[in-house]
Amino acid sequence: MADAFMGRILDALKRLGLEDNTLVVYTSDHGNNVASHGFVDKTVYGFYEELVRVPLIVRYPGHIRPGSVLNCSAESVDLMPTLLDYAAAPLPAGAHGRSLRPIIEGRAPDVFDAAFCERGLGSGEGSNANSRFGRMIRTAEAKYTCFSDGRRELFDLAKDPYEMKDVAQEPSCRPLRDSLHARLLDQAQRTDDPAAARIPNA
Repeated sequence: MADAFMGRILDALKRLGLEDNTLVVYTSDHGNNVASHGFVDKTVYGFYEELVRVPLIVRYPGHIRPGSVLNCSAESVDLMPTLLDYAAAPLPAGAHGRSLRPIIEGRAPDVFDAAFCERGLGSGEGSNANSRFGRMIRTAEAKYTCFSDGRRELFDLAKDPYEMKDVAQEPSCRPLRDSLHARLLDQAQRTDDPAAARIPNA
């Protein structure tokens, strides 16, 4: 169904003569577990790949090479800076994220080696808005998550891409866990995340 409606949008742009002057972005706010990890929807309080690794497809004839695939780190907060960059509009002060345009157009390499996700401490979390939260950092090799109840998760994505074995408590993985925890805390502090003061110690 999504493909069909995207086709209608692209057909309309072509019919209206806007095809070559319109940036089209296809993405999603989250995925769905579809029974992985024993869950059938999106409501599990976690950051499994099925939930956080969403599509990001960008189309702009004459600017973006068709069919190119990029292996880079991107976050939802990068979308606004990217769109404003293409529109030659200024980025508001205090905005998070960075423009992906130089990477998309092959003019600059991606120097970011990690992506971050947040959940909780927002207006959309119901009665738990002021207490329950989770924060995640994902690199190419590992994913570390810290929850407000003190729970930790660490997955070795190189060896365990389906996140079946949590190694957060394994002594050999403690250096990696502590390193990622420090980066997660630094990210929270740099972005004025309300969870910064509540993230438990490593």
